[in-house]
Amino acid sequence: MRGVTGWQVVGDGGRGWHHQGVDATSRACVRTLPPDAAHGSWHVNKCAFSPDGSRLATASSDNTVAIWKVSSWEVERVLRGHGDLVRSCAWSSDGTRLVTAAGTRR
Repeated sequence: MRGVTGWQVVGDGGRGWHHQGVDATSRACVRTLPPDAAHGSWHVNKCAFSPDGSRLATASSDNTVAIWKVSSWEVERVLRGHGDLVRSCAWSSDGTRLVTAAGTRR
């Protein structure tokens, strides 16, 4: 996505968390992911854009990975199956595969 160079998690006065795409140079918010659209108030641990920029994967502490369609910012799919929080995600260089990694809470 044009302009997004990083992500930050921002509290909203005790009602939950928002995940914002920011421009690292200006520190301006470029995009806020809709709350509760995929992960509720759970923390997003890692996100990765597909190589063509059309999709964003978000790995969450709710044990899921959400695939977002960047053009509309709608959740395309939620991947379930990890038994613990998902710590990381990465796209293959051709964008056809997504690798995810979960870890145990200690």
